[in-house]
Amino acid sequence: MRPGKSPQIQISGLASPYRRLVARLIDLAVGAIVIFPLSLIIFVPFMDFAGSSESESTFMGLLSAFAFLLLMMAYDTVMTALWGRTLGKMALGLRVVDINGEKPGWGTSLLRAALLYLSGVVILFGIVITASILGWVFIAGLGRTQQYPHEKASKTYVMTKGQAGPIMEEMKVTPHDDLERLYKSGLISQEEYERKRKEAGY
Repeated sequence: MRPGKSPQIQISGLASPYRRLVARLIDLAVGAIVIFPLSLIIFVPFMDFAGSSESESTFMGLLSAFAFLLLMMAYDTVMTALWGRTLGKMALGLRVVDINGEKPGWGTSLLRAALLYLSGVVILFGIVITASILGWVFIAGLGRTQQYPHEKASKTYVMTKGQAGPIMEEMKVTPHDDLERLYKSGLISQEEYERKRKEAGY
């Protein structure tokens, strides 16, 4: 006898990915409008003590981003543990339940939020790294003039601020070019010109 296929579990009432995506976008909008400014306010007192160097500014920016991530995790955890839904899910008529169909507890809500946002950071980091690698490969292929396609078409260049004057591309002078110049300037005769051409294999 052939073993029968294992029955697939059917769960009724599951939300569609599109509604979940819209709900998540609403939550991210709440984060951008409310939680992100709050994460900046938290670090305002520390910014007064921080220096104005680029490394210190970068460090403070990373701390603010980390605070924003923690606050978003806290928002998701608290809303899910207390009401079983975030503001985005409320707007779309969605809710989060555990395996028993009940509202998740604090531990489950925290685990869910942590995995959500940390995986998002990992995915975003991977996208940035991939884009950076592809970007460097593309830039390396621009050639000596470092021109993008739109610059080659328009014959334009991007220069440093102090650089001025017309763009003169360096031309490699070959022996054939040198021979042509000598002949055209009358420094060698036609016979010598033809002889040198034959010797050079032109």
